[in-house]
Amino acid sequence: MTLYIILMTKVVRGGYDKMIEGRLLLKTRQLKAGMITAKKILNSEGILVMEECRILTDDDIRVLRANRITDVTIFNCVDDDIEEVDINDGIYGEYVDSIRNSMEFQEFEAEFTEATELLKDKMNRIVNENLEIDIEDVIVTVKGIVASAGNTGSLMDMLSCLRGFDDETYVHSLNVALISSTIAKWMNLPQHRIDEVMLAGLLHDIGKIKVDKEILTKKSRLKPNEYEHIQTHAVQGYKIVEYSSVSRDVKLGVLQHHEKCDGSGYPLGCTGEKIGWIPKILTIADIYDAMTSRRCYREPISPFEVLKQFEDDGFNKYGTKELLTFFNGIADTYLGRMVMLSDGQVGEIIYINRTDVARPIVRTKKGYIDTSKEKSIRIEGII
Repeated sequence: MTLYIILMTKVVRGGYDKMIEGRLLLKTRQLKAGMITAKKILNSEGILVMEECRILTDDDIRVLRANRITDVTIFNCVDDDIEEVDINDGIYGEYVDSIRNSMEFQEFEAEFTEATELLKDKMNRIVNENLEIDIEDVIVTVKGIVASAGNTGSLMDMLSCLRGFDDETYVHSLNVALISSTIAKWMNLPQHRIDEVMLAGLLHDIGKIKVDKEILTKKSRLKPNEYEHIQTHAVQGYKIVEYSSVSRDVKLGVLQHHEKCDGSGYPLGCTGEKIGWIPKILTIADIYDAMTSRRCYREPISPFEVLKQFEDDGFNKYGTKELLTFFNGIADTYLGRMVMLSDGQVGEIIYINRTDVARPIVRTKKGYIDTSKEKSIRIEGII
Protein backbone atom coordinates (compact mmCIF):
# COMPACT_ATOMS: atom_id res chain seq x y z
CA MET A 1 0.00 0.00 0.00
CA THR A 2 1.27 3.49 -0.83
CA LEU A 3 1.70 5.35 2.46
CA TYR A 4 2.42 8.76 1.02
CA ILE A 5 2.36 10.55 -2.33
CA ILE A 6 5.20 9.26 -4.52
CA LEU A 7 7.22 11.94 -6.30
CA MET A 8 10.46 11.70 -8.29
CA THR A 9 11.84 15.19 -8.75
CA LYS A 10 14.60 17.53 -7.63
CA VAL A 11 14.58 20.32 -5.11
CA VAL A 12 17.03 23.02 -6.10
CA ARG A 13 17.16 25.98 -3.73
CA GLY A 14 20.23 27.92 -2.67
CA GLY A 15 22.63 25.49 -4.36
CA TYR A 16 21.03 22.45 -2.68
CA ASP A 17 20.35 19.68 -5.18
CA LYS A 18 18.79 16.45 -3.88
CA MET A 19 16.53 13.68 -5.23
CA ILE A 20 13.29 13.13 -3.33
CA GLU A 21 10.66 10.41 -3.46
CA GLY A 22 7.75 11.59 -1.36
CA ARG A 23 6.49 13.61 1.57
CA LEU A 24 6.51 12.76 5.25
CA LEU A 25 4.55 14.33 8.09
CA LEU A 26 6.81 14.88 11.11
CA LYS A 27 6.42 16.39 14.54
CA THR A 28 8.41 19.61 15.01
CA ARG A 29 10.48 17.84 17.68
CA GLN A 30 11.56 15.30 15.01
CA LEU A 31 12.95 17.89 12.61
CA LYS A 32 16.68 18.02 11.81
CA ALA A 33 18.72 20.71 10.12
CA GLY A 34 18.94 19.93 6.38
CA MET A 35 15.37 18.68 6.00
CA ILE A 36 13.31 20.42 3.31
CA THR A 37 9.80 21.77 3.84
CA ALA A 38 7.24 20.33 1.40
CA LYS A 39 4.46 22.82 2.18
CA LYS A 40 4.07 26.41 3.27
CA ILE A 41 3.89 26.56 7.07
CA LEU A 42 1.23 28.80 8.60
CA ASN A 43 0.63 29.61 12.27
CA SER A 44 -2.73 29.32 14.05
CA GLU A 45 -3.73 32.76 12.71
CA GLY A 46 -2.99 31.81 9.12
CA ILE A 47 0.20 33.91 8.92
CA LEU A 48 3.06 32.53 6.84
CA VAL A 49 5.91 31.30 9.04
CA MET A 50 8.04 29.47 6.47
CA GLU A 51 7.99 28.96 2.70
CA GLU A 52 7.81 25.66 0.83
CA CYS A 53 11.15 24.10 -0.23
CA ARG A 54 13.09 25.79 2.58
CA ILE A 55 16.18 23.93 3.75
CA LEU A 56 15.76 23.94 7.52
CA THR A 57 18.45 25.24 9.86
CA ASP A 58 18.58 24.90 13.64
CA ASP A 59 17.40 28.52 13.86
CA ASP A 60 14.43 27.71 11.59
CA ILE A 61 13.40 24.84 13.86
CA ARG A 62 13.56 27.16 16.88
CA VAL A 63 11.31 29.62 15.01
CA LEU A 64 8.79 26.84 14.31
CA ARG A 65 8.73 25.85 17.99
CA ALA A 66 8.34 29.49 19.05
CA ASN A 67 5.28 29.72 16.76
CA ARG A 68 3.87 26.53 18.34
CA ILE A 69 3.93 24.66 15.02
CA THR A 70 3.38 20.99 15.94
CA ASP A 71 3.43 19.25 12.52
CA VAL A 72 5.58 19.88 9.44
CA THR A 73 5.45 18.15 6.05
CA ILE A 74 8.94 17.55 4.65
CA PHE A 75 10.34 15.98 1.52
CA ASN A 76 11.66 12.44 2.04
CA CYS A 77 15.18 12.35 0.60
CA VAL A 78 16.49 9.27 -1.22
CA ASP A 79 20.00 9.35 0.19
CA ASP A 80 20.44 8.63 3.86
CA ASP A 81 22.46 11.63 5.04
CA ILE A 82 19.48 12.72 7.11
CA GLU A 83 19.41 10.25 9.96
CA GLU A 84 16.18 8.44 10.75
CA VAL A 85 14.26 9.83 13.72
CA ASP A 86 13.45 7.31 16.43
CA ILE A 87 9.89 8.28 17.32
CA ASN A 88 9.80 6.01 20.35
CA ASP A 89 12.56 7.72 22.33
CA GLY A 90 11.03 9.79 25.10
CA ILE A 91 7.66 10.07 23.37
CA TYR A 92 5.23 8.53 25.85
CA GLY A 93 2.96 11.22 27.20
CA GLU A 94 5.10 13.98 25.69
CA TYR A 95 2.39 15.37 23.42
CA VAL A 96 -0.23 15.48 26.17
CA ASP A 97 2.30 16.94 28.60
CA SER A 98 3.27 19.62 26.09
CA ILE A 99 -0.39 20.65 25.84
CA ARG A 100 -1.03 20.56 29.58
CA ASN A 101 2.10 22.59 30.31
CA SER A 102 1.29 25.27 27.75
CA MET A 103 -0.04 28.67 28.81
CA GLU A 104 -2.90 28.25 26.29
CA PHE A 105 -4.11 25.05 27.96
CA GLN A 106 -3.86 26.49 31.45
CA GLU A 107 -5.99 29.44 30.35
CA PHE A 108 -8.39 27.06 28.60
CA GLU A 109 -8.67 24.85 31.70
CA ALA A 110 -9.33 27.87 33.94
CA GLU A 111 -12.04 29.14 31.58
CA PHE A 112 -13.53 25.66 31.29
CA THR A 113 -13.70 25.24 35.08
CA GLU A 114 -15.29 28.66 35.53
CA ALA A 115 -17.77 27.99 32.72
CA THR A 116 -18.78 24.68 34.32
CA GLU A 117 -19.57 26.39 37.62
CA LEU A 118 -21.51 29.15 35.86
CA LEU A 119 -23.43 26.59 33.79
CA LYS A 120 -24.29 24.58 36.91
CA ASP A 121 -25.65 27.69 38.62
CA LYS A 122 -27.61 28.86 35.59
CA MET A 123 -29.16 25.47 34.80
CA ASN A 124 -30.24 24.92 38.39
CA ARG A 125 -31.78 28.38 38.59
CA ILE A 126 -33.63 27.83 35.30
CA VAL A 127 -35.09 24.58 36.66
CA ASN A 128 -35.64 25.40 40.33
CA GLU A 129 -36.61 29.07 40.05
CA ASN A 130 -38.44 28.76 36.73
CA LEU A 131 -36.26 31.49 35.21
CA GLU A 132 -36.43 32.44 31.54
CA ILE A 133 -33.44 31.22 29.53
CA ASP A 134 -31.17 34.15 28.66
CA ILE A 135 -29.70 32.73 25.45
CA GLU A 136 -26.74 35.09 25.05
CA ASP A 137 -25.90 34.88 28.77
CA VAL A 138 -25.82 31.07 28.60
CA ILE A 139 -23.52 30.76 25.59
CA VAL A 140 -21.23 33.78 26.05
CA THR A 141 -18.78 31.88 28.28
CA VAL A 142 -18.71 28.96 25.84
CA LYS A 143 -17.80 31.29 23.00
CA GLY A 144 -14.90 32.47 25.14
CA ILE A 145 -13.66 28.89 25.53
CA VAL A 146 -13.90 28.28 21.78
CA ALA A 147 -11.99 31.49 21.09
CA SER A 148 -9.25 30.58 23.57
CA ALA A 149 -8.70 27.20 21.85
CA GLY A 150 -7.84 28.91 18.55
CA ASN A 151 -9.07 26.26 16.11
CA THR A 152 -11.15 23.07 16.07
CA GLY A 153 -8.11 20.78 16.14
CA SER A 154 -6.71 22.52 19.22
CA LEU A 155 -10.14 22.42 20.85
CA MET A 156 -10.43 18.64 20.44
CA ASP A 157 -6.87 18.22 21.76
CA MET A 158 -7.56 20.34 24.83
CA LEU A 159 -10.82 18.54 25.57
CA SER A 160 -8.96 15.21 25.48
CA CYS A 161 -6.54 16.60 28.07
CA LEU A 162 -9.40 17.48 30.42
CA ARG A 163 -10.35 13.84 30.96
CA GLY A 164 -9.33 14.03 34.62
CA PHE A 165 -12.55 15.90 35.40
CA ASP A 166 -15.35 14.14 37.24
CA ASP A 167 -17.80 14.13 34.35
CA GLU A 168 -21.01 15.15 36.01
CA THR A 169 -23.96 16.48 34.00
CA TYR A 170 -22.60 20.00 33.67
CA VAL A 171 -19.12 19.03 32.43
CA HIS A 172 -20.66 16.62 29.94
CA SER A 173 -23.09 19.31 28.73
CA LEU A 174 -20.25 21.75 28.20
CA ASN A 175 -18.22 19.11 26.33
CA VAL A 176 -21.18 18.24 24.10
CA ALA A 177 -21.74 21.95 23.36
CA LEU A 178 -18.11 22.33 22.31
CA ILE A 179 -17.96 19.13 20.24
CA SER A 180 -21.35 19.81 18.60
CA SER A 181 -20.35 23.34 17.62
CA THR A 182 -17.10 21.90 16.22
CA ILE A 183 -19.08 19.47 14.04
CA ALA A 184 -21.30 22.38 12.92
CA LYS A 185 -18.16 24.32 11.91
CA TRP A 186 -16.87 21.30 10.00
CA MET A 187 -20.24 21.30 8.18
CA ASN A 188 -19.62 24.94 7.23
CA LEU A 189 -22.88 26.08 8.81
CA PRO A 190 -23.43 29.84 9.32
CA GLN A 191 -22.57 31.33 12.71
CA HIS A 192 -26.17 31.66 13.91
CA ARG A 193 -26.67 27.91 13.30
CA ILE A 194 -23.44 27.12 15.14
CA ASP A 195 -24.73 29.18 18.08
CA GLU A 196 -27.99 27.20 18.05
CA VAL A 197 -26.10 23.90 18.16
CA MET A 198 -23.93 25.21 20.98
CA LEU A 199 -27.00 26.26 23.01
CA ALA A 200 -28.70 22.91 22.38
CA GLY A 201 -25.55 21.11 23.58
CA LEU A 202 -25.56 23.13 26.79
CA LEU A 203 -29.24 22.40 27.43
CA HIS A 204 -29.55 18.86 26.07
CA ASP A 205 -29.24 17.16 29.49
CA ILE A 206 -30.99 19.82 31.57
CA GLY A 207 -33.72 17.26 32.35
CA LYS A 208 -31.20 15.23 34.39
CA ILE A 209 -31.58 17.81 37.15
CA LYS A 210 -35.02 16.21 37.67
CA VAL A 211 -33.59 12.67 37.74
CA ASP A 212 -32.89 10.79 40.99
CA LYS A 213 -29.21 11.52 41.76
CA GLU A 214 -28.61 8.10 43.35
CA ILE A 215 -29.70 6.39 40.15
CA LEU A 216 -27.81 8.86 37.95
CA THR A 217 -24.50 8.19 39.76
CA LYS A 218 -25.02 4.48 40.47
CA LYS A 219 -21.81 2.50 39.82
CA SER A 220 -23.39 -0.93 39.37
CA ARG A 221 -25.56 -2.06 36.46
CA LEU A 222 -28.92 -0.30 36.33
CA LYS A 223 -32.12 -2.24 36.79
CA PRO A 224 -34.68 -1.94 33.93
CA ASN A 225 -36.89 0.45 35.93
CA GLU A 226 -33.86 2.60 36.85
CA TYR A 227 -32.79 2.82 33.21
CA GLU A 228 -36.32 3.82 32.23
CA HIS A 229 -36.25 6.51 34.94
CA ILE A 230 -33.03 8.01 33.52
CA GLN A 231 -34.51 7.95 30.02
CA THR A 232 -37.22 10.36 31.19
CA HIS A 233 -34.64 13.17 31.23
CA ALA A 234 -35.26 13.88 27.54
CA VAL A 235 -38.96 14.60 28.09
CA GLN A 236 -38.25 16.35 31.40
CA GLY A 237 -35.77 18.59 29.62
CA TYR A 238 -38.21 19.38 26.84
CA LYS A 239 -40.84 20.42 29.39
CA ILE A 240 -38.30 22.81 30.95
CA VAL A 241 -37.54 24.55 27.62
CA GLU A 242 -40.93 24.09 25.92
CA TYR A 243 -42.26 27.60 26.59
CA SER A 244 -38.91 29.38 26.57
CA SER A 245 -37.66 31.76 23.88
CA VAL A 246 -35.16 29.27 22.41
CA SER A 247 -35.82 28.15 18.84
CA ARG A 248 -37.86 25.10 17.88
CA ASP A 249 -34.68 23.44 16.56
CA VAL A 250 -33.00 23.79 19.96
CA LYS A 251 -36.09 22.41 21.71
CA LEU A 252 -36.00 19.39 19.39
CA GLY A 253 -32.33 18.96 20.27
CA VAL A 254 -33.27 18.65 23.95
CA LEU A 255 -36.11 16.21 23.19
CA GLN A 256 -34.54 14.08 20.45
CA HIS A 257 -30.82 13.83 21.29
CA HIS A 258 -31.20 10.11 22.03
CA GLU A 259 -33.25 9.31 18.93
CA LYS A 260 -31.71 7.11 16.21
CA CYS A 261 -32.51 7.23 12.50
CA ASP A 262 -33.48 3.52 12.52
CA GLY A 263 -36.10 4.10 15.22
CA SER A 264 -34.13 2.38 18.01
CA GLY A 265 -33.75 5.53 20.14
CA TYR A 266 -35.95 7.23 22.71
CA PRO A 267 -38.24 8.78 23.91
CA LEU A 268 -40.43 8.63 20.79
CA GLY A 269 -38.63 6.13 18.54
CA CYS A 270 -38.46 8.69 15.72
CA THR A 271 -36.90 7.71 12.39
CA GLY A 272 -35.00 9.47 9.63
CA GLU A 273 -36.44 12.80 8.55
CA LYS A 274 -38.61 13.04 11.67
CA ILE A 275 -35.46 13.79 13.64
CA GLY A 276 -34.27 17.41 13.57
CA TRP A 277 -30.88 18.48 12.21
CA ILE A 278 -29.61 19.60 15.63
CA PRO A 279 -30.33 16.31 17.45
CA LYS A 280 -28.53 14.43 14.66
CA ILE A 281 -25.40 16.42 15.53
CA LEU A 282 -25.98 16.17 19.30
CA THR A 283 -26.38 12.38 19.17
CA ILE A 284 -22.88 11.94 17.71
CA ALA A 285 -21.28 14.45 20.09
CA ASP A 286 -23.12 12.98 23.09
CA ILE A 287 -22.01 9.41 22.38
CA TYR A 288 -18.44 10.41 21.55
CA ASP A 289 -17.98 12.43 24.73
CA ALA A 290 -19.77 9.95 27.00
CA MET A 291 -17.63 7.03 25.82
CA THR A 292 -14.27 8.85 25.76
CA SER A 293 -14.86 10.31 29.24
CA ARG A 294 -14.21 8.70 32.61
CA ARG A 295 -17.38 7.47 34.31
CA CYS A 296 -17.96 6.37 37.89
CA TYR A 297 -18.36 2.79 36.63
CA ARG A 298 -15.55 2.60 34.02
CA GLU A 299 -12.39 4.17 32.59
CA PRO A 300 -12.49 6.25 29.39
CA ILE A 301 -12.58 4.40 26.06
CA SER A 302 -10.11 5.12 23.24
CA PRO A 303 -11.53 7.54 20.63
CA PHE A 304 -10.72 5.00 17.93
CA GLU A 305 -12.76 2.31 19.68
CA VAL A 306 -15.68 4.77 19.74
CA LEU A 307 -15.21 5.48 16.04
CA LYS A 308 -15.24 1.74 15.41
CA GLN A 309 -18.58 1.47 17.22
CA PHE A 310 -19.98 4.22 15.02
CA GLU A 311 -18.79 2.32 11.95
CA ASP A 312 -20.14 -1.01 13.26
CA ASP A 313 -23.53 0.57 13.94
CA GLY A 314 -23.67 1.73 10.35
CA PHE A 315 -25.16 4.85 8.84
CA ASN A 316 -28.70 3.63 9.38
CA LYS A 317 -28.55 4.82 13.00
CA TYR A 318 -27.08 8.28 12.45
CA GLY A 319 -27.44 11.16 10.03
CA THR A 320 -25.21 10.28 7.07
CA LYS A 321 -24.07 13.85 6.40
CA GLU A 322 -23.40 14.51 10.08
CA LEU A 323 -21.46 11.29 10.66
CA LEU A 324 -19.36 11.62 7.48
CA THR A 325 -18.50 15.19 8.46
CA PHE A 326 -17.49 13.99 11.94
CA PHE A 327 -15.30 11.21 10.49
CA ASN A 328 -13.55 13.65 8.13
CA GLY A 329 -12.99 16.19 10.90
CA ILE A 330 -11.63 13.56 13.29
CA ALA A 331 -9.33 12.22 10.56
CA ASP A 332 -7.83 15.68 10.09
CA THR A 333 -7.55 16.18 13.86
CA TYR A 334 -5.76 12.92 14.70
CA LEU A 335 -3.42 12.67 11.70
CA GLY A 336 0.12 12.89 13.05
CA ARG A 337 -0.86 12.13 16.66
CA MET A 338 1.15 9.76 18.84
CA VAL A 339 -0.76 6.70 20.05
CA MET A 340 -0.28 3.69 22.30
CA LEU A 341 -1.07 0.36 20.63
CA SER A 342 -2.52 -2.69 22.35
CA ASP A 343 0.78 -4.59 21.91
CA GLY A 344 2.62 -1.93 23.91
CA GLN A 345 4.21 -0.13 20.98
CA VAL A 346 4.11 3.64 20.61
CA GLY A 347 3.60 5.06 17.14
CA GLU A 348 2.46 7.97 15.01
CA ILE A 349 -0.69 8.00 12.90
CA ILE A 350 0.50 8.75 9.37
CA TYR A 351 -2.56 7.79 7.30
CA ILE A 352 -6.29 7.64 8.00
CA ASN A 353 -8.62 6.10 5.45
CA ARG A 354 -11.74 8.27 5.56
CA THR A 355 -13.90 5.22 4.90
CA ASP A 356 -12.28 3.35 7.80
CA VAL A 357 -11.25 6.05 10.29
CA ALA A 358 -11.11 3.64 13.23
CA ARG A 359 -8.23 1.67 11.66
CA PRO A 360 -5.39 4.03 10.65
CA ILE A 361 -1.84 3.22 9.58
CA VAL A 362 0.65 3.77 12.39
CA ARG A 363 4.42 4.18 12.09
CA THR A 364 6.32 2.60 14.98
CA LYS A 365 9.99 1.99 15.75
CA LYS A 366 9.66 -1.45 14.16
CA GLY A 367 7.89 -0.30 11.00
CA TYR A 368 4.43 0.43 9.66
CA ILE A 369 1.31 -1.19 11.09
CA ASP A 370 -1.92 -1.10 9.10
CA THR A 371 -4.48 -1.67 11.85
CA SER A 372 -7.17 -2.36 9.25
CA LYS A 373 -5.25 -5.55 8.39
CA GLU A 374 -3.61 -6.32 11.74
CA LYS A 375 -6.93 -6.96 13.48
CA SER A 376 -5.26 -8.15 16.69
CA ILE A 377 -3.72 -4.70 17.22
CA ARG A 378 -5.86 -1.75 18.23
CA ILE A 379 -5.22 1.79 19.40
CA GLU A 380 -5.46 2.01 23.20
CA GLY A 381 -5.28 5.77 23.40
CA ILE A 382 -3.80 9.02 22.18
CA ILE A 383 -0.68 10.04 24.09
